[in-house]
Amino acid sequence: MIDKAAYESGEEQGKDYFQAIELFNQAIARDPAFLLAYCRLAEGDDELYFQRLDHTPSRLELAKSAINSAFRLKPDSGEAHLALATHLYHGYFDYDHARDELAIAGRTLPNNARIFEWSGFIDRRQSRWHDAVRNFERATELDPRNVKILTSAATTYGLLREYKQGREVFDRVVALEPNNIGHRLVRAWIDVKERANTRAVRAVLEEILADNPESARLRFDLALYDRDAVAADHALAALGALGEDTFGAGRGGMQFCRAYLQGSVARMKGDAAATHAAFTVARAQQEAAVRAQPDYGPPLGVLGLIDAALGRKEEALLEGRRALELAPMAKDSLDGVDVLYVYAVICAWTGERDLAIEQLETLAKIPAGPSYGDIRLSPNWDPLRGDLRFEKIVASLAPSTSALTPFSDKSIAVLPFENLSAEKNDAFFADGIQDDVLTNLAAIKELKVISHTSVMAYRDAGARNAREIGQTLSVANVLEGSVRRVGDRVVVNVQLVDTRTDRHLWAKHYDRTLTDSLGLQGEVANEIATLLQATLSPNEKARVELRPTNSVPAYDAYLRGRAFTGGSPFDKPTVDGAIHSYQEAVKLDPGFALAWAYLSRRQSEYYWLGFDPSPARLAAAKDALDRALSLDPNLPETHLALGYYRFYGSRDFSEALAEFELAEKSLPNNVDVLRAVGLIQRRLGHWDEAITVLRRVVELDPRNIESASILATTYMTNRRFADAIAVADHIFAVEPSNTATIWIKTTGLWALSKPEAADAVLANPGTDLHLRAHARLNKRHYSEAADLFSKALNNNRLGDEKNELLLDLGLAEQRAGNAVASKAAYERAVQQLTQELSTVSKDSGPEATLHSLLGVAYAGLGNSAAAVSEGQKGMALQPTSEDPFEGPEREEDMAKIYALLGDADHAIPILKRLLQTSAPTEIVPTLLRLNPIWDPIRDDPRFQELVTEKKP
Repeated sequence: MIDKAAYESGEEQGKDYFQAIELFNQAIARDPAFLLAYCRLAEGDDELYFQRLDHTPSRLELAKSAINSAFRLKPDSGEAHLALATHLYHGYFDYDHARDELAIAGRTLPNNARIFEWSGFIDRRQSRWHDAVRNFERATELDPRNVKILTSAATTYGLLREYKQGREVFDRVVALEPNNIGHRLVRAWIDVKERANTRAVRAVLEEILADNPESARLRFDLALYDRDAVAADHALAALGALGEDTFGAGRGGMQFCRAYLQGSVARMKGDAAATHAAFTVARAQQEAAVRAQPDYGPPLGVLGLIDAALGRKEEALLEGRRALELAPMAKDSLDGVDVLYVYAVICAWTGERDLAIEQLETLAKIPAGPSYGDIRLSPNWDPLRGDLRFEKIVASLAPSTSALTPFSDKSIAVLPFENLSAEKNDAFFADGIQDDVLTNLAAIKELKVISHTSVMAYRDAGARNAREIGQTLSVANVLEGSVRRVGDRVVVNVQLVDTRTDRHLWAKHYDRTLTDSLGLQGEVANEIATLLQATLSPNEKARVELRPTNSVPAYDAYLRGRAFTGGSPFDKPTVDGAIHSYQEAVKLDPGFALAWAYLSRRQSEYYWLGFDPSPARLAAAKDALDRALSLDPNLPETHLALGYYRFYGSRDFSEALAEFELAEKSLPNNVDVLRAVGLIQRRLGHWDEAITVLRRVVELDPRNIESASILATTYMTNRRFADAIAVADHIFAVEPSNTATIWIKTTGLWALSKPEAADAVLANPGTDLHLRAHARLNKRHYSEAADLFSKALNNNRLGDEKNELLLDLGLAEQRAGNAVASKAAYERAVQQLTQELSTVSKDSGPEATLHSLLGVAYAGLGNSAAAVSEGQKGMALQPTSEDPFEGPEREEDMAKIYALLGDADHAIPILKRLLQTSAPTEIVPTLLRLNPIWDPIRDDPRFQELVTEKKP
């Protein structure tokens, strides 16, 4: 019973300790010479004292009395010395003398598991982590079914962030007591610590009644991680059933009263009055705890936290520093780390960001510091989020990809081939061979092949580290190579490396004429597939062995076109260069079906992006497509080109999806194809399907910021803001100041009612002026917003962003009371939008957008008839029924038009519908509360009802 109580908590733990003590006293009453009963009785009293279930001198004296009785019975007893060791540990934190007593006990009890267990406990306190692991392992060998010892061993692995070993040990605990819900919850919580993944623990919680006290504290922690105030209140109510007023955290020293927990929830809700009231009560209680233990650091640290929450900055920092002096890590590496953690939170809460980061940098490098799950999810760190130094710490604690999923033996990254040619302009040729090998391997369904963009980061062959690349890209193998082109000959050297062992698995030297080299890529891919034991279907084999052309000059031109893939698809010169190269390739070899397919796709893209929205450009795309279809209608790239023609040209989304899915059958790992499928699924409103395939894209191309951004915006569209923020953090690990990602994360945090965290992200040096202006606008700092919008406009903004900036500037000036400046901005917008309408293709998506924005501009000018007319044109051209992705944006613009005109009767029904619609709009309650564009209808009771968060 006493061992069982050790891994319980709350009322149940206290009840079992008291019952164990009663039984030991009964045993002693029946046999006053029962030495072992005295020893275990002392342990029970010590545990009551240490766990603060009865933290009184009299309880400690009862333990000492029982130990003295044991020594009187047998002075040289190993059990008595073991009891004294635990007494010194629990009552006085005297670890050195406790270790001495264990050494004495071990002389007569050399194979006693509890001696090794307690040696492990002391090792942990004295930062002897290797010894702690060894002692707990020895204890489990000697007593393999002792749940208390197994739990302590698993906990030690967790403190070391060695979660795999901890999980394995806890599996043994669960196997021994499969019906113990507490064990299953702790086992599931390992996933939260290691991966910030709450799915496993939620699955266990679903089996338990929400008011079950056994799970209440964990439900509370989870609610804080989720920023779910309602769930936190429910958990607090369940905690009330325990009849306790203090709850432990850390490794025993940190105790938090109920009022502190209530204050934490109120703080999360943004309820300043309730926060102050709760923490004021908590402060009075904590001051009593400090007076009771004036020389003990943890209670003083908690008092510092409370003062930080109350805004008492100087007192909080002073108390935090004093707590560190009382509990240095050199004295106790568990209490010391707990107090350092609390001090870091105090610094974060009081605005001392540099100090907080400094403490966290230390904590992240030592055992017993915060887990990845804590630092990734806990609201304690919200004031630091967005700071690049903090994000770097988060990334340092993130699990390696191998910890998440073992690498498949059939996974590979084809790294950029080194160009050894004397002519450096031949680099495109080396890149082209590498890309063709990659593309051929990606056509093999059994393989996982990392895409082009993610491998290009490893162009510098001298700086490569195969193990690191494997971890970053989640692959077991990398293919390296070099290309030398001399006259009419090509020399290619390739080698396959196992990233897990750094062992070279295979290498080969190819020396071919230029003409013969045209089939080389397929030959290399075939050999690699064989080495990786991938079975090729007949179609896959034919695909790999296919020569796209027999013309070396045509292939050169084609490779030059492919080289432009590395540039931005939204950059006109890049697309121009690709089109010119493909045109040259098909001119040199009119039978080059692959080049015709790529040419058609680029022409369709040119039309869609508005570089040339003329019927002639669309006809050029159709002409190239027809040539590809006539030459090889089964070529997957031809299906891809046909899909894009139907997507971009005729906006026939269903037919486009059918073509993309045909291409996917032959190119199952090709991210271009998978991305196309994801994009078109969004247009059809198939959100779950879109997310599934776009996650696969990011898996195959983890360093591709564009692909990750598409996934993040798709999560935003589905109101899955936390998932969008997680993807944004993934992008920051690749590019810490990516401007578009700062927009995504900031908007997601606004939507989740986390303004402080959003402000921290806005401190990122990559933040765009336009976004900074929006932040000021949301806070009703209209003059500052107008100034920033004007500065952003002066930075040569073009197209849609220029239009949006003009509208934003008009609104800011209007709200600031600058009627002349507002009118000028809106009139500029009307002029700009009207001019653009004359250049776009008729009945197109861009035309719909321009009409809608023009309507907003007219509404800003107070021209209601023109505003409503233009907004309705936009909706008619792009109805939600035909385009579930962009159609709702036209409805959002229509609602803005009505709001600016003060017409709540027409605006509110649209908003009500959009609140129930997955779409890339900002129509969610939190953002509606923030955006001043809705101010003219804000006081309408129907609007207030819309923006009130509904309780589940």
